[in-house]
Amino acid sequence: MALLVPASSVLSALVALMVFRASAWACLLCFTSYNERLQICQIFAGLESPDLGKCEEAFTDAFKGLLDTEINYDERGHLHDAFTQMTHFLQEMATAQGLQEVARRFRCRGCYSTVCDLPLDCPVKDVTVTRGQQAMFSCTVNFQLPKEEITYSWKFAGGIRTQDLSYFREIPRAQGYLARIRPVQPTHGGTFSCVITHDQRPLARLYFFLNDQES
Repeated sequence: MALLVPASSVLSALVALMVFRASAWACLLCFTSYNERLQICQIFAGLESPDLGKCEEAFTDAFKGLLDTEINYDERGHLHDAFTQMTHFLQEMATAQGLQEVARRFRCRGCYSTVCDLPLDCPVKDVTVTRGQQAMFSCTVNFQLPKEEITYSWKFAGGIRTQDLSYFREIPRAQGYLARIRPVQPTHGGTFSCVITHDQRPLARLYFFLNDQES
């Protein structure tokens, strides 16, 4: 007879899986699709990486220890929600790393790829401009960007020097790598952020703290 465990124990095991990468839970195949598991592996290993197979094997092997585990039927909804949160967490965690695909290199000796893990968030750059003059921000980086599907979006956090995304608000109709403010007014003081994305994946976030001075 299979072992019956409460869903709360299974949920606790999920945390162990994400944090310690230990064998944690069963029901992986019940509550995640092949495409979801493949997408997570592609995010971490690369679309055509030779490590894709290893990633898929590791993903399923982590759950083999409890294949015979059973839970109460009425708790399956909570477990399904937890698996959904897990897949979203892994996707967000990979995205937050800001892996630049153009920095990926394939090594002929050994037949494997490597990724240069450049930082997603660049340091805040201080910009001081005399009130009434023009401020200009250039959203450029020191690594090669893909030639297609590059987009720039701008945000603003008024009156604060920060990299905390919760403070930022979208700037409507702000596009392109170059931003100008003319003339600079006291209300423009704060941090401007430019996000460079490729195919909806962030490559870099730049920050500019605008400090206006009276003439």
